Amino acid sequence: MALPPTVPSSFVPYPGSNTRRPRADFGGAFGFLAYGIFFLMVAASVGVFIYGRILAASKSADDSALAKAEAQLDPNTINNFLRTENRLKLGAGLLEAHVALTALFTQLNAVMPTDVMLESLSLTANTAANGGFSLQSTGVAANLNALAQFSNDLGANKKFQDVIVSGIKVNQKNNSVSFTLTAVAAPSLVAFSASSAQPPPVTTGTVSPAAASTTTSRTATSTP
Repeated sequence: MALPPTVPSSFVPYPGSNTRRPRADFGGAFGFLAYGIFFLMVAASVGVFIYGRILAASKSADDSALAKAEAQLDPNTINNFLRTENRLKLGAGLLEAHVALTALFTQLNAVMPTDVMLESLSLTANTAANGGFSLQSTGVAANLNALAQFSNDLGANKKFQDVIVSGIKVNQKNNSVSFTLTAVAAPSLVAFSASSAQPPPVTTGTVSPAAASTTTSRTATSTP
């Protein structure tokens, strides 16, 4: 059968008409990554399971050792320890609430001249913020100079606040001065401490007759 004249008897195909372009195969890479993640998760799960079993075994061994140790304890010994602890706590509370005046008298003696004497002293718990104690005292000084020195030294002491000397009266016979003292003592001056529980050192020695006569004359002068 003869071909029509419009149909060519031969042709040359174009180079890119029937060729297929290669495509990247991502399926294999993603599959490999997914399998890797899966195996890692399985390995982690197995590790967690094994570690949990190890912890459970360790806890069981510790519980057994604790039960064995508790079985060996003497209940009487434990009760004695508990009673001793309660006594120590009670003693600590009593010591905290105990009032010791050794530190207060030590501070007063440090600033008080030899020719000033306190006749009475009272302490009252102060409701102020510093929690100190209100001090009120009456006394006698040999003269105004001794009283002024005592007032200045006591006011300069940081352990005392609001120092006021009032009610000053001069005895015309011997020039002695009676006064009233009010102040606020720091809480540390009346609180119990290990140092306050120790007795003051005792000084031994002989007193010369001259010193004894001087002390006697000062005492007589300070008496109104």
